[in-house]
Amino acid sequence: MIDYNEAWKTRKGERYEKGPASFHKHRVLLTVIETIKLNVESILDIGCGDGSFLKVLAWRLPQTRLYGADISDEAIHQAKEKIDCLFFVCNIEEDFPPINVDLVTCNDVLEHCVDDQKSLKNISKTTRYLLLTVPTGKKLDRYDKSSGHVRLYTEPLLKRKLEHAGFTVLFMKEWGFPFYDLLRSIKNIVGPMYEVGVQGKLTFFQRAVGFGLRYLMYLNCFNKGGRIFALCERGTKDENRNLCKW
Repeated sequence: MIDYNEAWKTRKGERYEKGPASFHKHRVLLTVIETIKLNVESILDIGCGDGSFLKVLAWRLPQTRLYGADISDEAIHQAKEKIDCLFFVCNIEEDFPPINVDLVTCNDVLEHCVDDQKSLKNISKTTRYLLLTVPTGKKLDRYDKSSGHVRLYTEPLLKRKLEHAGFTVLFMKEWGFPFYDLLRSIKNIVGPMYEVGVQGKLTFFQRAVGFGLRYLMYLNCFNKGGRIFALCERGTKDENRNLCKW
């Protein structure tokens, strides 16, 4: 079991805000929000970590009310240094923030939850829309275990869990092949050594490699890869309006 307060004490710095994987996950999530034109007035980022995605949202959607929630006090402390908004410290498996919003974003959270079904049910009590991303796969590898993942997902499995929590899936797509998947494989092979030297400021070489990977990841496929992106709406198909295909 990972101590997330201790984990976030070592995650300060450029890698977690400007790394190629984080950059593109944030880019895709924001693209969904802007392309489908959800016209949301409030967003809660559950598992907000150090506030990096909230910072992006504040820049691109300045009129939107933003909120953040995380299980880690340390993460919330770091987030407050980046952005001025209301934060909650909570474990989504046990509780949910006492607010109602138009959209909840959930970036790399469910795979950490022992009871992900209860977590989704709690999320459904706070929002109309849910936009999330989770890793795909059938078997946890070394990188997953060191990151605190307790499961991976397939599209059918994730769809069943979302529907059981009262959501209707509006779209679901894989993303990440080949360059995101390549980076993940490198992390798995190198293991803990990957963390050496990347806490705090990056070296010139690390920064150059990161920018190179960032541009390569623009070429990733949107029908195959190590991540699933999904947008869903609370309620049944008959209750939900039709959205344009994304």
